[in-house]
Amino acid sequence: MLKRVAWSIVGASGVTKDWERKQVLSMAHRTPNFVGVYMDDFFHDKPGPEVASLTLDQLRDIQRQIKGPDKKMDLYVTFYAHQLDLPIAEHLKLIDVITLWIWKPEELADLDSHLAKLDKLAPHSRKMLGLYTVALNDKKTPGWTGMPIPLMQKQCEQALGWLRSGRIEGIIIYGGTTFDLGFEAVDWTREWIRKVGQTKL
Repeated sequence: MLKRVAWSIVGASGVTKDWERKQVLSMAHRTPNFVGVYMDDFFHDKPGPEVASLTLDQLRDIQRQIKGPDKKMDLYVTFYAHQLDLPIAEHLKLIDVITLWIWKPEELADLDSHLAKLDKLAPHSRKMLGLYTVALNDKKTPGWTGMPIPLMQKQCEQALGWLRSGRIEGIIIYGGTTFDLGFEAVDWTREWIRKVGQTKL
């Protein structure tokens, strides 16, 4: 059985439904190993009437529900480096744990500055670092490309260093449907996990 589970209330492309959130929150309170709820693709890159999938009032209501007297859970969110300039400071104040993801491999060179900007934007939220083993191709050549090994090694080692120093509190390695497609970066990451998985922090 999994020791700690955070279940989604906002899914891919920022899709969320009232009935779904109610079911998940109810299940979370009944299930001992549930430690939080998760919002994926929560912030909207394109201009529109709402910058996020839920309003500030809806976020406050979720926080009220997950911080009960008998059980206190965390609210997690997916956050991409290219969203750092969005007007979302008030939303981030209501997030317990922000998971930072670098979408494009070429942006990994600025990994430290991205995290520094996020720390400034949301100083009170805890941080986790998300690591991709693959990169999404552009629209001309749809599909996935394996992350170059040197870049995979860079982000893994930097993440572990930050975890040891307390700058972040966790590492997420994205699998999805790509782990069994023969990408070299996946094999390299599996071996890296075997080597460092028992590291004491």
